[in-house]
Amino acid sequence: MKRAALLLVLVPLAACAPRPTAAPKTFETYVLEGEGRGTFTSAKYRVVLNVDKTANVAAGVFENVSAGDNYRVTGQFIPTKAGGELDLTLSQSANANVGVDAGLGASLLGRALGASAGASANAAFGRSAQLTGSLVNESFSGKLRTVTANYSVSLKRVE
Repeated sequence: MKRAALLLVLVPLAACAPRPTAAPKTFETYVLEGEGRGTFTSAKYRVVLNVDKTANVAAGVFENVSAGDNYRVTGQFIPTKAGGELDLTLSQSANANVGVDAGLGASLLGRALGASAGASANAAFGRSAQLTGSLVNESFSGKLRTVTANYSVSLKRVE
């Protein structure tokens, strides 16, 4: 009898309890693939990027598929009506080019340079590059700026 009375009280109270709602999605992961084209060369790229839309930051990995090099990517994501603007800094990760230091500028360009040329590129380059552009309708279009060249970059979302 006590159980029946307890059920009569709890069932109506349960209907009044607030229902859990899903928290708004603040993180989104983009996997983008495509190509960068410069004056004399081109390279295939793959970017895995985690975007925090609340904090307006992005971080991930930039891979030069043509050269087999990986770079750390960090920067800003500015939301727009159509998607967002990215302003990212690429820096050489700790495990990139283990044992071979061809330099960020050389490998981003998609060509292999000798060790002495790579060393001078690293000194001038500071081991970073800038990737800026727009992320709209599952596509990224922008510029990759290094010390030695500028690239037009076009990437499509694959995941």
